[in-house]
Amino acid sequence: MKDKLAAEAAGRLQSPFGNDPFALVAQAFGNLFPDREYSAYIIPEVTDENGNSACGVTTFPEDGSPPVVEVSGEIPIAAGVEVLAHELAHVATPEDQTHGDAWRAAFDRIFEEYNRIGQELFGEGGEEP
Repeated sequence: MKDKLAAEAAGRLQSPFGNDPFALVAQAFGNLFPDREYSAYIIPEVTDENGNSACGVTTFPEDGSPPVVEVSGEIPIAAGVEVLAHELAHVATPEDQTHGDAWRAAFDRIFEEYNRIGQELFGEGGEEP
């Protein structure tokens, strides 16, 4: 029950930042892959399927529910933003878990859309137009 409540709350939370890079990545992903659902969390310690520390991981539940993206809260924000884009490329290409051509294309598209949105919102220099 606690997990369900946390998941519901996460969908309602809004960023207090007008320039939240995580929100920009999520928007870029949503623009490109509007039918792909996922849940994302920043957590203190991320481990991969072998129990090793990781910066991020995407889990595809066996019950067919939306994938769960976890990004380490222990890494710098700029790295976390790239890790989120990396993991969302996995969500976009569940058939390509080995960082192949489909994954790379999705990652590049997310990055390009992120930059497009950022420039539209904040201009070339990163300040609001």
